[in-house]
Amino acid sequence: MVPIVSYTIGAVPNTSSNTFATSVQSYGFTIVLPDGITASITS
Repeated sequence: MVPIVSYTIGAVPNTSSNTFATSVQSYGFTIVLPDGITASITS
């Protein structure tokens, strides 16, 4: 099971964390795990 790496700006394919996705869109880099866990990578 490889984590799904999504490079999205403004939208993240995750309906569970809608509010969290809004914060992530600033970075544009989000890792969405098959478990439904969204982790934001900030450099």
